[in-house]
Amino acid sequence: TQGVASGAGGGNSTRGVVGGGYTPETSPATRVNTIQFVTIATTGNAQDFGDLTQNRSGMNAMSSPTRTVFAGGAVYPTFYNVMDKIDKPRGLIRYSSENAIRNEERKIITPRVIGYSGVLLVVVGIFITLMSMRSDLETTILREPGTLYQELSDNRYSNIYGLKVINKTFEDINYEVRLEEPAGELVSLGAINEIAGQSLAEGRFMVQLKSDQLTGLQTPLTFGIYANGERIETVKTAFLGPSN
Repeated sequence: TQGVASGAGGGNSTRGVVGGGYTPETSPATRVNTIQFVTIATTGNAQDFGDLTQNRSGMNAMSSPTRTVFAGGAVYPTFYNVMDKIDKPRGLIRYSSENAIRNEERKIITPRVIGYSGVLLVVVGIFITLMSMRSDLETTILREPGTLYQELSDNRYSNIYGLKVINKTFEDINYEVRLEEPAGELVSLGAINEIAGQSLAEGRFMVQLKSDQLTGLQTPLTFGIYANGERIETVKTAFLGPSN
């Protein structure tokens, strides 16, 4: 019947209902109390269905398969409490269950609330546990891609490794990598001595081993990660060498 803005609507699979709102083509805007409906299966215009108790916009609406309820709304600066206006008890329109309405009971603590609260406590507990167990630093050591071993003098071999370190704290940390097994030599090619808080640092280094320390094509390496002089992590990788 007329175009409106800021109305409220509801409906079912057969009919859609729109109530209230204001007419944007007029100045000042006029609030209306019209309720109009459309039949979903047709392309016709809306038809008059009845009137609201007051002219208003900005309402809320709720629907069931048989009924639509309009609540609230305003004609600025006046905000309406419709239940008071039509002498109905407050709280008549609310989230509730059929049993609560039938028995006139309003329970705050229900089995569902207890269940959801328990699940929430478990999730929060897991989150706190994981946060407390995480290390301050995260170190990744990988052999440089596309490189083979280098044969040096005195029956020694070398591999080059890339180093990435993430500082998860907000404080600067003094950082050191030590080769712990086997007892080879670690030569820095871009040392990381300190890592700023909440930052990523990258570096490279070379590991040199004697031929009698190699155990085959791949020799396990163990690195100790030290922060402020304290060992906080162990990282393992492999050293590529000759097969015999």
